[in-house]
Amino acid sequence: MGGTLYATATGGTPVVGATITMVDATGATIDVVSAKNGNFWAVQAVTYPVTVYASSCPNVQPMIAKSATGDCNSCHTSGVGPGTVHLP
Repeated sequence: MGGTLYATATGGTPVVGATITMVDATGATIDVVSAKNGNFWAVQAVTYPVTVYASSCPNVQPMIAKSATGDCNSCHTSGVGPGTVHLP
C-alpha cells in the first residue's frame, strides 16, 4: 500500500513525519511514517479491505470507507474521487 499525504484535500503541501496506520481484515496493523515528500508505503501483505488512519498529534484523520486496493493515489487524486489523502 502506498500514497502521498497532503495538508488539504486539494493537495498542496506534503505532510512530513505523520503516521499512517493500516488495519487489515484480519486485524493485522501496519504503521508507516510519511517521508520528506509526503510519500508513504508498506510492503507487507494485507488482507482487504483495509481501514486507514493518518495521524500527527493532535490530529487524526480516518478514511470514511475501507480501502479495497493498496494504490491510494489511484482514487485520492485532486479532481478524481474524494480528493487527496490529507491530514489538516
